[in-house]
This record gives sequence, C-alpha cells and structure tokens, in this order.
Amino acid sequence: ESLHPGADGNPAFSEITAPELRYILYPAFIGFIALAFWIYDVVHRYKTVQY
Repeated sequence: ESLHPGADGNPAFSEITAPELRYILYPAFIGFIALAFWIYDVVHRYKTVQY
C-alpha cells in the first residue's frame, strides 16, 4: 500500500483525455520532439562550421 495518490496507475490519459484531443496531442508531442532535435542539429552544424 502506498501513500501516493494514483498508486494503482495513472489513469490521466486513459480516462480524462478525450479521444478527439489525443489526435492532436500525440502528434504535437512528436512534432515538438522533432523540432527540438532539428534545432539541436542546426546549432551543432553552425558551431561545427564556425570553428
């Protein structure tokens, strides 16, 4: 037994999040991760060319 709420699992994305919202939410997560990787790649290439 645990003192933490939701110790049986986190139902946030299965019960609270509407299915219609998931169509936007999950691709947005993937897009932001891809954008962060692309920005990192551009900065890395810029620093490589600069020196």
